[in-house]
Amino acid sequence: MNLQEQAYVNLGRKLITLCENNELYNGKDEESLELWNAAVTAGNKFVTFGTTWSKFKSHKDLSPIERKAVLKYLTKDLDSKV
Repeated sequence: MNLQEQAYVNLGRKLITLCENNELYNGKDEESLELWNAAVTAGNKFVTFGTTWSKFKSHKDLSPIERKAVLKYLTKDLDSKV
């Protein structure tokens, strides 16, 4: 596994774990529910990156809502370390 594949897989695992533990997008409003689902879906795409059966080739393969969920997570994660 190369570094790019490893980075996508690790990000996917992190997103899925945070959602499963109700630590990411855990609100009861419609936007939180939609972002939670999009984060899990994006995570599933990420963990299959580089496999023969994956249709995911780059971040451009994410839907608009998946991109929003991932970007919001990454921005939040970066902001919390500052």
